[in-house]
Amino acid sequence: MTDLAPTDSTESGVVGYDRTALAAAATAHAESLRPANTVDAFRADWAWWEHWCGGRGIDPATVDSALVEAYAYWLWHSANAPLTTARRRLTGLAAGLRARLGADAVPRGLATQARKNLSAYARESAEAGERRRGRQRGKAPAATVDVIRAMVDTCDSSLAGLRDRALVLIGFAVAGRRSELAGLFAADITTEPEGLVVAIHTSKLASSRREVAVPYSARPGTCPVRAWQAWRDAAGLVDGDPAFVPIDRHGSMTVKPLSGQAVGEIITRRATAAGVEHRLTGHSLRRGLATESRRAGHDLAAIARQGGWTPGSKDLHGYLEVIDRWEDNAAAGVL
Repeated sequence: MTDLAPTDSTESGVVGYDRTALAAAATAHAESLRPANTVDAFRADWAWWEHWCGGRGIDPATVDSALVEAYAYWLWHSANAPLTTARRRLTGLAAGLRARLGADAVPRGLATQARKNLSAYARESAEAGERRRGRQRGKAPAATVDVIRAMVDTCDSSLAGLRDRALVLIGFAVAGRRSELAGLFAADITTEPEGLVVAIHTSKLASSRREVAVPYSARPGTCPVRAWQAWRDAAGLVDGDPAFVPIDRHGSMTVKPLSGQAVGEIITRRATAAGVEHRLTGHSLRRGLATESRRAGHDLAAIARQGGWTPGSKDLHGYLEVIDRWEDNAAAGVL
């Protein structure tokens, strides 16, 4: 750590220390010793904090313990984070602030009360008999809107980042199966004044397809139309090219289709990078669109049309039942 060496003062003739440089060097050295998985976790924690602040018009660089308490409340009650995950998110938040503002600007007790609050929330949940939170098995969990936004926040401006952002957002908007997303070509995605029209091949027969309209989003950062245009332009795709192609670790692109398995792996990887506890799969986007559309008030016919379900689909009804049992409950307001 040569940066921690004393500095000579030529005017006074005494040896002294640059306190600011010393603190910065010590912080940098400590960060360099962190395992790669810890660094990745902290990066994901900061992305969640930025996502939460961005949705509320708050500068993520704000140092305010009351704000951290509000964030902790959201983590527990809205994001449904397990206690260990919520606590680590607070640690990652503090680490992110120190990295950006300097150690002196962030008090050690910034998240103390928020942590106490989380413990209280956990006790209340346990007393109420709430099921233990954590990784689920069985059916693919739905990718909710909050999860989609967190996944997109992990995508940078590299070719892989632009591709993954477009893949996640379009996959969600069309409720696409991973095989359907892998089978898309650039020519299948056309731009109209209102947004995109995506022609999805539902089998190996060229004549078997459904067309899905994808409107612009009010949020530019999670707009599938803008995401597709940015990826298409950066990759230089033409109509005969696959819509989504492999990119190696050096950022080199191969103009061939992704496999369905590769699509699923991208979705799982982005969810993991975003700190999502449940293991998302390619089907999570499809289920997420159905459940979030129902929550937004869209009727069964519109949801079925968007995802290519038959109105009597058991799968679709199973997805919607999760929402309907609370949103359209026959006992609500009766007693």
